[in-house]
Amino acid sequence: MITGTDVVPPETVITDGPPTGAPTDLATFAFTGTDNLTAPAGLEFECRLDSTDEADFLPCASPHTFPNADLPTR
Repeated sequence: MITGTDVVPPETVITDGPPTGAPTDLATFAFTGTDNLTAPAGLEFECRLDSTDEADFLPCASPHTFPNADLPTR
């Protein structure tokens, strides 16, 4: 049981992604995270691609693939 207020935000790290400049219609990302109160297996993630709209976040797990991704060269 967790008591008190958790004031330490979790950390998320992208561990793999599509190659830079690779032409593809799929974008797969692998990621992991840490939290001071939650074990890695208990973390829940949300993903979005090239959006600033908070409503575009959807539940996801690693690895996550965005189909039909029109990826710009980065």
